[in-house]
Amino acid sequence: MPHHSITAQPVVFLVYADVERAYQRLIEMFDFQPGVLGREPDGTCGYAEVSGPMGNIRLHGPRPGLSPPDPSSAPSSMTVVGVADLTVHLEQAAAAGAEIVRPISTLFGMREYTAFDHEHHFWCFQEPASGLD
Repeated sequence: MPHHSITAQPVVFLVYADVERAYQRLIEMFDFQPGVLGREPDGTCGYAEVSGPMGNIRLHGPRPGLSPPDPSSAPSSMTVVGVADLTVHLEQAAAAGAEIVRPISTLFGMREYTAFDHEHHFWCFQEPASGLD
């Protein structure tokens, strides 16, 4: 039996300049569910979580060594999320201001689209292509 050192799902940790705005925009834009909203003693939001059926996405403010993506640079990572109805999801994301990079296409047995959120995080939303094409 092979030994596996990883014991839990990876944690998605995204850095935003404005955590509270990111929390609201990700709910509006991509239909995540509200989660924890943590406030600093001065009332600012320093931590938040949005959730979906497979777990939470943690939102943090900038800190030494971690900063939001640079909109003038190509993305260095992508967060991939499965959705129930890709067409409806794309329509909601576009209506809420997501920058659609690639409209719905089929790759590797999945229908998917890619988009940037309001702070230039790169997202891919997908559903299985079987029976849809």
